[in-house]
Amino acid sequence: MNFHLRMTEEQAAAHAKRVNRNSRVVRVLDGKVASPVVAPRQRAPDKPVAVKKAVPKPKKAQTKVLPADHGKALNFQLRAVGISGFLPEVLFAQHIGRRWRFDLASRLDMVAVEIEGGIWTRGRHTRGDGYLKDMEKYNAATVMGWRLIRVTPQQVDSGEALKLIQSALDSLI
Repeated sequence: MNFHLRMTEEQAAAHAKRVNRNSRVVRVLDGKVASPVVAPRQRAPDKPVAVKKAVPKPKKAQTKVLPADHGKALNFQLRAVGISGFLPEVLFAQHIGRRWRFDLASRLDMVAVEIEGGIWTRGRHTRGDGYLKDMEKYNAATVMGWRLIRVTPQQVDSGEALKLIQSALDSLI
């Protein structure tokens, strides 16, 4: 509660009596109430203080598909529609001293796929430092002539990533 009241000290005291007495303490500056400050509630001395023990929550079973599994799933989808030549974890940019990898890539067609995980959980790809490093990698790949397709795991699951790759390959013909 961050509001300013225009009350004198007497009005603030009368107001404090009307409200639950120990629930609030008001700060008074230059004869005016500045803002309410929440004070801790006082316990009656005859009542024992209850101590709650921390009970650990049961762990949920992991049902998420791991990023490597999304790469395998996308590679399976590509082969199912007759597109071959895509390999997982393809190294590139060794000639400039970097050991960057694409999640999936076809060296023959110069088409690379990056599956961007952790976009909703503040993963590496969305935090500042990781984002800048990804930009450096993607820009270098583009300068080298690679066509880069960035997809999310949800796009792999829905088949949208497969359609993007198919349209990128069709535009090469």
